[in-house]
Amino acid sequence: MYVGLAVSGQSLVGYAVNERKQRVYAGEQPASRAGLRALVRQVGSGPLRVAFEAGNQMKWIAETLKKLDGVQVHVVHPNEVKWITESRGKTDRVDAKKLAELARTDLLPRAVQVVEGPVRERRELVSARLPVSAPLKLISQPFMTSIEALRAAEQELTVRVQAIQDPRC
Repeated sequence: MYVGLAVSGQSLVGYAVNERKQRVYAGEQPASRAGLRALVRQVGSGPLRVAFEAGNQMKWIAETLKKLDGVQVHVVHPNEVKWITESRGKTDRVDAKKLAELARTDLLPRAVQVVEGPVRERRELVSARLPVSAPLKLISQPFMTSIEALRAAEQELTVRVQAIQDPRC
């Protein structure tokens, strides 16, 4: 079976089709690990290919799905399915249905790599550091500008003093 997921801050909208393009599931669950597991249970047993767009909730969704037996995860970069977001009737249900149909016909764009292990840990550390370092940069930037201005003034004064001391200049 092929499942398309549309993820929002509050909910997971799922749509599943079988090999014969028959709808097997269309529903919504809370955006949580328990909600995701419930959605997969409601879709039914058997091998599942789940497709969803990469976003800020990608890590926990992919992690949860990978732990479930018989589930293959395919994370799609949003830019590569831009036509979904540009369509007139864009809703989470439409997005989920189109992703399920793309999965069924094997027309999904290349998968986004969901990094795990030490590389993922380093990325998370960097991501956690950025919100902390940005305000520090805002605070330190004026001081650095002042220090640079003082150095420039010091160099100018040094040149003037040398000119006074050496009349040949």
